[in-house]
Amino acid sequence: MRPFNKEELEILSKYEDRFRTAKELNYVRNLEPRYIAVIKKIYDDATGTESSVNTTCAHCVLTWVKKVGLKYEEDKKAYQEKAEKLVEVLDEVFGEVPDEEPKKTNKPKAKKTKK
Repeated sequence: MRPFNKEELEILSKYEDRFRTAKELNYVRNLEPRYIAVIKKIYDDATGTESSVNTTCAHCVLTWVKKVGLKYEEDKKAYQEKAEKLVEVLDEVFGEVPDEEPKKTNKPKAKKTKK
């Protein structure tokens, strides 16, 4: 089993509200079979398994969405922690990068002289 990659996390983020609702409120809605197919492909690729979800069984879908949502949350958190550590390392190596670009001055350029 591998973690979801950046592209997969971006796609799954579209369904983050469904994952959260399933986990916290114990229901899921507005998850059409075509959306389930997208999520299933990503999940199966990452886990190396062939998950089974009966889209006509509300309880089955809820249980499966909770499972996928748990992996999504764990992998998203791990990805964010890695990104934060990378920023810290880069800051140590190169120093803090200013948030804004330095302001350009409107000084006229020196004219070239002919010899």
